[in-house]
Amino acid sequence: KKPLPQQIEFELSGFDKVWFDICSLIENLFGHSGTEGKNMLFGELSSAIRYHLKVFHPTFAKHYFQGEAKILKGDLDGALVCFSTAIDCDKKMVEAYKQQIQIYFDKGAYDEALKASAKVPEEIQDSEILCAQGLMLYNLERYKEAVDIFKRLCTECPRDFLSFYYCGLCLIAIKEESAALERFDKAVKLLHPDLAMQKLKEVY
Repeated sequence: KKPLPQQIEFELSGFDKVWFDICSLIENLFGHSGTEGKNMLFGELSSAIRYHLKVFHPTFAKHYFQGEAKILKGDLDGALVCFSTAIDCDKKMVEAYKQQIQIYFDKGAYDEALKASAKVPEEIQDSEILCAQGLMLYNLERYKEAVDIFKRLCTECPRDFLSFYYCGLCLIAIKEESAALERFDKAVKLLHPDLAMQKLKEVY
């Protein structure tokens, strides 16, 4: 029985994290009644904005947020164009690549998502990008390539439950049950025994 296609979900980082913090500060500022507290929050907000303007390319920011706005409106093709333009402005901003990958993945365009992930410069690739590549290969039924990626992640991220869990799924798909059991056993010991045991029941 073939395991179900897996999903990707990137965490907030870098650019998105800065703006999340700014929005939280604005919300707290308007909800705070004391003058002293407001002054302190306003100082933090000013610092966060100055940091943003110093670190992030302003043209990148424009196109990036246009892309996010288009996602909210359901215009995914328009969002892809915006994120592509943002990348042209600053090729080291991994968040724009992740947005592209996420859109293609959610549309089921795994080949395009894989191509987008391959364009991420090596110096800014992280475990999330690598994991996404493994999941896309898995969904394309390119299990041997996917398992190589997850084996690498198991080595580089030895405390990451998901790396062992997905590695086990790939090994099941290529009929290497004994090796899969070893990965699931490690996953059980790391974090989520119920989920790992449930997957074992599904594939046997």
